[in-house]
Amino acid sequence: MVREATRRGVLAAVVSLPLVATGCKGVGALGTPPRQQPDVTVVRDAIGGETLMISRYNAVLAAVPALAGSLGPLLQQHREHLARLRARLIEVVDTEEHTQRLLLILDEMVNEGMVTMEKVRVLRYAPRPREGSATSG
Repeated sequence: MVREATRRGVLAAVVSLPLVATGCKGVGALGTPPRQQPDVTVVRDAIGGETLMISRYNAVLAAVPALAGSLGPLLQQHREHLARLRARLIEVVDTEEHTQRLLLILDEMVNEGMVTMEKVRVLRYAPRPREGSATSG
């Protein structure tokens, strides 16, 4: 039985042929990414919790606007807490050279904090369009 080549199959072959020819083993060749430090995990989890709490407050306020007077101050407290948490976790994905230059600047600006440097594997990045911005189509 002879299978007819599909457009998808041809495109996949065209894209992967140079990678195979150069000996590329794909993202699997990068190995397992390192485990993040416990402090980073705690801060990320707290950021996730606060973000979820804020979204729940927003959902309740959207459904019952009359609660704005009582829930508004609590929502504001959670937003401020989230801002403080995010200020404690600065994540930069860049070359080691640029990161080293950033550290020199941080040394002058920050009195206390923690910096971890880890090799990361970025699988995909696609910025979301901002609300109200025009998209070309």
